[in-house]
Amino acid sequence: MPVYENESDRESERKIAKFMMKKHGGVFKQNKKLASIDFVWLRDDKTYNVEMRCRDINWGTYPTIYISAGKLAVAMKEYKEGRPFIFLVRTRDALKSFVPTSKNIGMLINAWGGRVDRGDFRDMDWVVEIPINLFKTLWEKK
Repeated sequence: MPVYENESDRESERKIAKFMMKKHGGVFKQNKKLASIDFVWLRDDKTYNVEMRCRDINWGTYPTIYISAGKLAVAMKEYKEGRPFIFLVRTRDALKSFVPTSKNIGMLINAWGGRVDRGDFRDMDWVVEIPINLFKTLWEKK
């Protein structure tokens, strides 16, 4: 799959990490580019795997937010081994989180999807669509 992530994207993710550390404590460590998961969050003697997505939309523009099926498979494997996974999504007006568990994993939708605006067929892959009502609000613009 092509890599379109740039330094601006990584900086946006670092800003989310700083926000989370200020609000909830702990330390975020950014994984290497091309790693399956963006960050590791060390907090309260626990290790969390954290994937981040920054979208230039308002929350609720679409009924679902997608994540690569491969990333979610890695996340669920780690979850079963005792390392929780958190999917953080920042939009223009909100920061939301989704934590997959054995209770909500059945509510997700498998699909073939990805970015179509770049005209690169390799930018499509199996994804998992997460209904937005399964996300928890961490911050919202008033």
